[in-house]
Amino acid sequence: MFKTISQTTWRNIFVLFAVLLAAIMMFLSQDYGPLEDTQIHQEHGVRILNYFKGIDKIATLSPVNDKGDYIDVALSQDHENRGMNGFGGFFDLLTNFLHQFFESYNVYAFKNLINSIFGFLLFLFCGLIGKELGDWKSGLLALLFVVLCPVFFGYSMNNPKDIPFATFYIFSLFHIFILLKELPEISLKRAFFLIVNISILINIRVIGLIVIGYVLLAVFLWWLIKNY
Repeated sequence: MFKTISQTTWRNIFVLFAVLLAAIMMFLSQDYGPLEDTQIHQEHGVRILNYFKGIDKIATLSPVNDKGDYIDVALSQDHENRGMNGFGGFFDLLTNFLHQFFESYNVYAFKNLINSIFGFLLFLFCGLIGKELGDWKSGLLALLFVVLCPVFFGYSMNNPKDIPFATFYIFSLFHIFILLKELPEISLKRAFFLIVNISILINIRVIGLIVIGYVLLAVFLWWLIKNY
């Protein structure tokens, strides 16, 4: 039965499912509460935004003490102000910047809404990687299976660190797959997307540096297979 369905039809089903998924996730996100550490990350985002507004320079304070150890954020407000500067603030800065234009909206509900969009993009690009590895039917199955993962789906609504990181991680993997198809040519577009994705990934968590190694490893393996 499925063999008679054309790739165009599978693509249309993929797009329809993706649109419905985005709407459902944005709607469901409003019923989620903040996680335990969401408040301190939110306050960190406010301090970063205040720095760019020229209000104060708390976001520039070193998170490392005189002994070279990271400051424990749990000891006091001053320790929190400094210690949180050791965390990347991309998501919290973005949500606080956007929230300025929707101040009547509860800030945590707004963060959940933006979080759900990143979660949707994570699922979408997992599906697109499946499509690149197979066809539109493979992409639809990949999208469906990742959505059915309870931990991923639940955290996609209110996890301001892991979900944005995972999203840009998958973005980067997707563009690495495309890069391998384009080699030996490297388009300006592909280079731009990889540079931006990896830069944001590192800003969220420094472990994102590993994706640079993925790019180099992928290119090396391509060269090895082509030549030997």
